[in-house]
Amino acid sequence: MEIWIQTNILEESLLPVMEECLTSGLDFVFQKDGAACHTSKKAIKWMEENNFEMGF
Repeated sequence: MEIWIQTNILEESLLPVMEECLTSGLDFVFQKDGAACHTSKKAIKWMEENNFEMGF
């Protein structure tokens, strides 16, 4: 998957759900695997900028 597609999915789908969960007191884990779209420099930078924990 192209990184721009991955970050677009995260921005448009995951971030709103995360915000809703966090503001309502729910807890969740976003689990990444070793896929290239999760481990590329651009993906890591995007995740850092959006406060994702970087444990792989």
